Amino acid sequence: MAENNKDTIYIDIDDEITSIIDKVTASKHKIVALVLPKRASALQSVVNMKLLKRASHEAGKSIVLITSETNLLPLAGIVGLYVAKTLQTKPVIPAAPEKDTSTETVEDGEPVSTETDEVDPQKSVGELSGLPDDEPEAALGAVAVEDTIDVDVPEPEVPAEQPEKVKKSKKDIKVPNFERFRLLLILGVLALVVLGVGGYFALNVLPKARIVVKTNTTTFSSSLTFSANSELKDIDLAKAILPATGKEVKKTDTLKITATGTKNVGDKAKGTITVTNCINDGQSHTIPAGSSFSSAGASFLSDVSITLDPALYSGSVCKSATFGLSRDVTVTASQSGDAYNFSARSYASAIAGISGFGSAMAGGTTKNLTVVSQQDLDKAKDQLTDKSKDAAVTDLSKQVKDAKLIPLAETLNGAAPSITSVPNVGDEATDVTVTSVTTYTMLGISADTFKKFLEADTKKQIDLTKQPIVDYGLDKATFHVTDKRSGSDQTVSLQATVVAGTKIDADSLKKEIIGKKRGAVQQTVQNHPGVTDVNVSFSPFWVTSVPTKPAKTTVVFEQTNKGATH
Repeated sequence: MAENNKDTIYIDIDDEITSIIDKVTASKHKIVALVLPKRASALQSVVNMKLLKRASHEAGKSIVLITSETNLLPLAGIVGLYVAKTLQTKPVIPAAPEKDTSTETVEDGEPVSTETDEVDPQKSVGELSGLPDDEPEAALGAVAVEDTIDVDVPEPEVPAEQPEKVKKSKKDIKVPNFERFRLLLILGVLALVVLGVGGYFALNVLPKARIVVKTNTTTFSSSLTFSANSELKDIDLAKAILPATGKEVKKTDTLKITATGTKNVGDKAKGTITVTNCINDGQSHTIPAGSSFSSAGASFLSDVSITLDPALYSGSVCKSATFGLSRDVTVTASQSGDAYNFSARSYASAIAGISGFGSAMAGGTTKNLTVVSQQDLDKAKDQLTDKSKDAAVTDLSKQVKDAKLIPLAETLNGAAPSITSVPNVGDEATDVTVTSVTTYTMLGISADTFKKFLEADTKKQIDLTKQPIVDYGLDKATFHVTDKRSGSDQTVSLQATVVAGTKIDADSLKKEIIGKKRGAVQQTVQNHPGVTDVNVSFSPFWVTSVPTKPAKTTVVFEQTNKGATH
């Protein structure tokens, strides 16, 4: 038996062209028979055929497509691929459409040669493997003749029996053209619909009115000072004290920082100091334990108390030490560290008239640890205060607004925060978590209270019965605290721009002028006090009156301001 030099690969209907190319190039045989399923979508494109052709050519493979689908044959013929109906038939290159495709390109722009691979068309696919015709199964991997691809052959249509021709009567009967009548009817209905829709838009959607009302107004720049007091119930205009409402929030914040303190836990130096009494008062003196003796900025503390005899003087010279009245006392350095290992020297006492001379001090050692310092807590406290303050302003402003009040942000008052740390100050640590708990309060005042306050001031300038306030300026007003006596009683300055003029409700005016023509609209609007001019415009051009829907009317107020400052 000859060596098998052919590979048979069965293609799934869902295989993409890249998957088919990978299977071909992965084959170890020179001749590859691709058994295609019905309606192999991946090879329905001439570009994919060319890609398959080029990949097989570069891999040194000869491909035979096993298929009987007629729509694949022209594509195979275009690129020069062999096709066989079954694995036992001889491969052929199908006829290509009359078009020069020898230099057509695929997606990457490189030309694909349509030269055919060296496949003997006189041999079957099995013979191409090097085996005789009587051993097709061995050459095809024991593929039986039944492994062919069925071809869907549509059944020929059977023409229906032609009805016998009916002989026309001698007198032709004219039958109405119902198709033309139906067409005209449809066109007529469409025309009516278009006219109806167009009429609706013309009369209800498109009509618009724009009313520009010019009014005479006076603007006041008010700068007032008042006291906001949460303990007051009613407004006191004479004293400019406004009742306020206080809101409270408790903020808890934590911060983790690096400990920066150091602590020497080494041994303390020890020694002896000979203490002399030179207090010239004729009295004995007791030096208590813990008395300080210092030298070169370092201090030593006495371990026990001692009592010294009265000082002995010769004239103005103290002779206590000369006559053996001095006493020794053991001392310990106030802090650990080898820096306290002093040589013998004199020491000054914290008690005037008491002096000492110490022996060499020894035993002091230095061993520094990283601990939590008070500075670490103070630094964390400042950071937490700034953080909690911003959050408190936001939370309290929302509470005040929810209560239908105007928040006075600058009245924010925070109690002294409660600061705790884990671990505590002085404890050894590398990190420390600091927690701050602070209670904040803020004042708010109702808009009605502010309006009464501003009206009382504006009355001093104009007659509000003739020119009412139309804008109190509270939306853009600014407040600054000038004296914070407590969280519940603070002095605040107010800056606001008050506008007095004609007050006309736009929605009410729209309803008042519905359906009126230009002249009637102008007359109606000018009847309102303070109106100096009215400009009425309609659109489109056929509209002559105000639309019945208020939403189609736009009212614009233009103010002729007279500035004033107070």
